[in-house]
Amino acid sequence: MDYPESAFKELTHIDLSDMGGRSVPLLSYWDNSNSEWSIWLEVGTGELIKIPGFLDEGLYFGNSKNNVEDYHQDFIEFIYQRFCYPKVIGLLRMAEIDILNLACTIDKLDILQFTYLQDKSLVNTRMIVAEIEYGFHTVRSLFDILHNIVRAIVALHTEDLTPRPNPMKDSLSKTCMKDGEILTPEAIQARYRIPLPLCEFYSNIAPLFRWIQIYRDHIAHHGKSFDILSTDIGFAIDTKTEPFNSLDIWDESTLLPNNTNGLGSVRTAVGYLIRETLDCFDKAIEPIKSSFPVLPEIAPGSKLFLKVQNNSLSVLDRYFGDLAWKNRLSSKSA
Repeated sequence: MDYPESAFKELTHIDLSDMGGRSVPLLSYWDNSNSEWSIWLEVGTGELIKIPGFLDEGLYFGNSKNNVEDYHQDFIEFIYQRFCYPKVIGLLRMAEIDILNLACTIDKLDILQFTYLQDKSLVNTRMIVAEIEYGFHTVRSLFDILHNIVRAIVALHTEDLTPRPNPMKDSLSKTCMKDGEILTPEAIQARYRIPLPLCEFYSNIAPLFRWIQIYRDHIAHHGKSFDILSTDIGFAIDTKTEPFNSLDIWDESTLLPNNTNGLGSVRTAVGYLIRETLDCFDKAIEPIKSSFPVLPEIAPGSKLFLKVQNNSLSVLDRYFGDLAWKNRLSSKSA
């Protein structure tokens, strides 16, 4: 719904002076100085009503984190602050949902391992397989969302150019690959006539995307899955076979202790899937900055954070170290 500018008078953290066609993001706001949430409700009459409450999960602006372990993602903040056009803001919401769902996958793997160690009859390997398969589906979705955010920004900033760039495909695979082979930056630029830094970005993220796409397609279209093994301390995957044998994450922390068969932590493998995908989002920032005009921050002086249940994203790096096998729920239950 279109609101008059007067409707936003209480959103004091938003600067309306140089919107440039952008939408006003109606995200909650955390004011650490007053320890207070500001949450607005759209009532459909051209008004916004501030309501009491607190944010349980989701994105919010703030002058600091509400919780020290709330998650911060540079790309999502950059796009909200600088490029939250109507054609982009819906994609940002889709990315938020997928990221929250991936955080839930991490939580479920922790819960399943914790439960398994309490009573092995309550958890089976199919439960673990389902989470890995869901992880591949969701990161595959995130890559297309990332691509369509970039694609929307390109379209918005080049619609008046002569000659105009060729329309970009709505599929990342069709943009950065041909017949399964990764295109060079020069080939991408020749095809779409977009700025070279963006072409280099696409070519750089393509190897990870192709790896994810191959195994996601094995799951979705060819009925293939993953072999999971139960051990005395948790669930393991074979690091000597596809798809995880090519990853450089296996060492004494992530491999099953006192085992010579190359068994690695399931949670490390899923952590890699999520961490590397989210890192690809941040790799888009500089190419966008160098290719297009960047408007002033829409919420100057504020940062953007994601409140996640159980703070699972904030400990993601620890799945490559002390939490590869140790369960973080154990200390909570003590």
